Amino acid sequence: MPIRYGTDVLAPDDPRHGKVAGYSAGCICSGCRKAKTVYEKHRIRQQAYGRWHPWVDAEPVRAHIRQLAKHNVGWEQVARLAGVAEGTVRNILRGRGGRPPARRCRPWTAEAILAVQPTLDDLSDYTMVDSTGTVRRLRALVALGRPMEHLGRMLPLSHEHVRTVIRRNPSGLVTAGFARAVRDLYEQLSMTVPPDTWVHRRAANFAARQGWVPPLAWDDVDIDDPQATPQVGKAADDHVDEIAVERGLRGQRVQLNEREKATAVKRGLARGMSRNAIAAALRLSGSKVSALAEEAGQPDTAETPDQATTGRRRQRSHTGTTCPSPDPARSDVAA
Repeated sequence: MPIRYGTDVLAPDDPRHGKVAGYSAGCICSGCRKAKTVYEKHRIRQQAYGRWHPWVDAEPVRAHIRQLAKHNVGWEQVARLAGVAEGTVRNILRGRGGRPPARRCRPWTAEAILAVQPTLDDLSDYTMVDSTGTVRRLRALVALGRPMEHLGRMLPLSHEHVRTVIRRNPSGLVTAGFARAVRDLYEQLSMTVPPDTWVHRRAANFAARQGWVPPLAWDDVDIDDPQATPQVGKAADDHVDEIAVERGLRGQRVQLNEREKATAVKRGLARGMSRNAIAAALRLSGSKVSALAEEAGQPDTAETPDQATTGRRRQRSHTGTTCPSPDPARSDVAA
C-alpha cells in the first residue's frame, strides 16, 4: 500500500524509495529512513573536514539529457533509468513554476543521470542504430545452417527484408527494435544444431561460398565492434566448435581441426559408438581413430579394420594358402 505522509503519496514502485529523495517526499519506510541517516552522518563529517560541497554545476547534466534525447531517450525515461524523481530531471532541463532551468543540482543526482547511456535495451524501437552486429549475427546463423527464410519467420519482418539486411554492407543502419530481435534470436540459436536436411545444408554451403563465418568465430570477439575481425584459420584451431562436432558424428561433411576430431572421437566412444562407426561418420581411417582414442585415454583393445587386414595378409604370406573356416553344420553331419 502507498505510504501517506501529509499530502504526499509514494507508490510502491517509486524510484525514490530507499533514497534521501524518498524521505524528503514523506516516505518513512526503513529504507528511506536509513538513507536519510547515512546522508546526515556524511554531511556532518564532511562539514567538519571542510569538504562539504552539496551542489554541482547542472549544465553538463542538462547537456547529457539533451544528448540522450537525440537517441529517443526522453527525460521521463532518463529519470526512470537514473532512479531520480521526474520533477528533478524536469527542473534541470526546463525549470519549474516559470523559473529558468536549475543552475546546480546535487552531486549524486548528477552522477546518476550521467551514468545513463543510450544502450540498445534503452532505445526506442524506431531509433536507428549501426547494423554491424545485426548483419554479422544473421550471417553467422546462415553459416550454421539456418536458411534466411526460416530466420524471417522468427523475426518481426518478412524474409525478403531479412535477406536484404543480410546481403547489405554491414556499415548501414537498422532500427533498434530489429537489432534487439536479432540479438535475442542469435542467443537462442547460436549454440543449437539445426536439422540435417538438404535445405539447411544448402544454407551452410551458400554461407561458405560467401565467406560468412559461424558463431564460434565471434565467440571471443565483440561482434558489434566494426573494427573487430572473426577468429578464423590458426586463431580458431584452439577452439572446439560443438556444433561442428555434433554434425561430424551425424555423418555430415564438416571440416574439423585436430581438437575437434579428438573431441568427436571421445564423445562418440562415450555414447557407445564403435570405432568403425566413428571412422565412417568422421571420414577418418581406423588408425587415426585409434590414435585419437589413445590420446583420450581410451586404448583400442579391439582389432581395427586396418590391423585385421594386415593380419590376414601376413597369414597368407606365411602359409601360402588360406584355410577356410570350418562349417559347423558340416561338422555335425560328419560326426
